[in-house]
Amino acid sequence: MSAAEAFGTHRANGPADLSPVETFGEIFGDNTMIELIRNARGGADLMLWDGKQQVSGECISHGGNSYAGARLDRSVLRQLILPKTCAPHSSTRDLLGDICALMIDLVDLDQKQAGLLARLVLDSAIVDVLPIAPALVITGSDMTRGSRLMTLLHCLCRHPLSLTGVTPARLCSLPSGGRFTLLITQSTVSKSLKQLLDDVSVLDSKIPVGGRLIDLFGLQVLRCDCLPLVRSGQQRTIEIRLNATGKMLRRFDSSMQQRIADEFQARLLGFRRANLFAAGRIQFDASRLDMTLRMLAASLAAATPDEQELQDEVVDLLRDDDNERRSERWTDPKSVACEAVLVAYDGKPGESIYVGELAQIAHSILLRRQAEDPEVSPGELGKVLRALGIKTQPRDAKGIKLLLSDDLAQHARSLCREFGGPQVDKKRYKADRSRTSSNSIDPRIVV
Repeated sequence: MSAAEAFGTHRANGPADLSPVETFGEIFGDNTMIELIRNARGGADLMLWDGKQQVSGECISHGGNSYAGARLDRSVLRQLILPKTCAPHSSTRDLLGDICALMIDLVDLDQKQAGLLARLVLDSAIVDVLPIAPALVITGSDMTRGSRLMTLLHCLCRHPLSLTGVTPARLCSLPSGGRFTLLITQSTVSKSLKQLLDDVSVLDSKIPVGGRLIDLFGLQVLRCDCLPLVRSGQQRTIEIRLNATGKMLRRFDSSMQQRIADEFQARLLGFRRANLFAAGRIQFDASRLDMTLRMLAASLAAATPDEQELQDEVVDLLRDDDNERRSERWTDPKSVACEAVLVAYDGKPGESIYVGELAQIAHSILLRRQAEDPEVSPGELGKVLRALGIKTQPRDAKGIKLLLSDDLAQHARSLCREFGGPQVDKKRYKADRSRTSSNSIDPRIVV
């Protein structure tokens, strides 16, 4: 009996009367998975796995439907690295450690950089269950190490495509639904391309092109000078800066690249089989990090769904980014506006204050924190207050007023906690109030 016959409802080279669904892969509710693999002829076949057995062929049947590999242009098929088979990944810890070792040995990354990038490689295997696709931006003057890192990622990541000269129109010409890891090398990224990359970073997002909807969701790696990639206020970018070290790198020729790709693509498929569904169920507490980093942290933690200790390491790996984000909060207009409201409320709760007076408090906060541009106009502050859902009173002859109610103070405190910025220090206010003149910077402002 053949393997296909043993499968029962799973058949290689299914019946001719079924019109096959072209696919890069499928995930079914019964935990069955179909994957695109490289066949012995250099083309692409499908491999079906039901948790116990696997069968492969040009066409696969499951659940009454027939599936065939997505039709790809020959140039795309040659560029795309696919696993030739599936191999045990050993353990998540071992696979992560082996990828880290390659990063350190071949690209001379430090342990932290290697740990972040190894998790991104694992994320490429489970990207189907991530709400937002993480991105990597490679910068720095060391062209050799930058190029080598891109080559290594092309060997390691799932469905990698190395591209250059990318524009929004060219990107939208790619096949839909490939869950590609886009490896883009070019000097600049236009604002429109950056916006498109941010738009397609959300799972199940679709882009209308020529009367059809295309799906370009997948990890993104950019080697260029590029602003951070953000989606809905969530920072999804890891930046790796590679500067010249003067250290001689190990040889990394085409034969070594092929060996690495063959081994790790097979192990990555084994990892995907073992962890995809668990990664989709993971509950990671990222509240210790700035709110803009929490979704990125959750995605990195999902790369090790069966290793709680490795998940906890994500917080430490993102600590420098967290400190930078929190530092930026000290001068963020929304955070400063909330603090100004709390300072005003602490001074005269239940009374009203003009937005112009509130702007002076905000100005004092920014001065104390040595902001580059401490000027705050009442008009600008009014827009920020409205964006925060803070209602003002009707304008009178002196301007727009704000009622400093208990509800407003509670709302402002809640926003301060959410933003992760500094908050009013009442103890310091009471201690300093008596020795501070009315013309001084408000002593209640935390620095």
